[in-house]
Amino acid sequence: MGHDAGGACSANPDPADTTAGATSQRTQLNVVVVSHIRLFREGLARILQAAGVLVVPLGTGDTVVDDVERAAADVAILDITTPAMFGTIRHLAERCPALRLIALGVTETGDDLVACARAGASGYVSRDSGPEELIAVIESVARGELLCSPQVAARLFRQLGAGASGALPPAAERLTRREREVLTLLARGLSNKEIAAELHISLTTVKNHVHVVLEKLHVSRRGEAAARLREDAPLGTSKLGAG
Repeated sequence: MGHDAGGACSANPDPADTTAGATSQRTQLNVVVVSHIRLFREGLARILQAAGVLVVPLGTGDTVVDDVERAAADVAILDITTPAMFGTIRHLAERCPALRLIALGVTETGDDLVACARAGASGYVSRDSGPEELIAVIESVARGELLCSPQVAARLFRQLGAGASGALPPAAERLTRREREVLTLLARGLSNKEIAAELHISLTTVKNHVHVVLEKLHVSRRGEAAARLREDAPLGTSKLGAG
């Protein structure tokens, strides 16, 4: 590809293109859009293609990481409204370190912004963003830059400062408040149905939270997640036990 981030997972990048201008720069980008909603990913692909971006829409099956790698993309846009997407971001960051990852559907005031950054995302697009903002983010991450508001930058710095001072233990900083609540109840031996009753949420929502907790803690079983809680005393006392 013709820019610093080109061919992140490709062994044979294209020759450099010296054509100037925003439109030609966009045509150099190879982008994949990953979402569990077919209409969404294909619709978004059409919008980007109309702007001169080469796009491949992908689903979220078991082979999604391999599919992204085979696409030899420069940038991957991942819909984080899919519960397991944080794990996908982490796996892609590990396997394709030069690939730029954009988290799509972020709530700027929520914990998912920090979770995306820690998972390995290079940038984000909020739920209220339009096509022009998305294209601007794609181009900025391809240059190795982060496009964000001053408020978001301040939030990220506060979170980093809290982690450096020891206020956030390693496991807790990867979980949202609700996920910490679910893990606390899971460690007490409650079933999914009992957790749903305790937190007044649906059983499906509990299952999604449990899946994401396991992904973020790098474990495959509920018992292993509970063990992580017991191993980290500050996590259990100062974070997970607080509501």
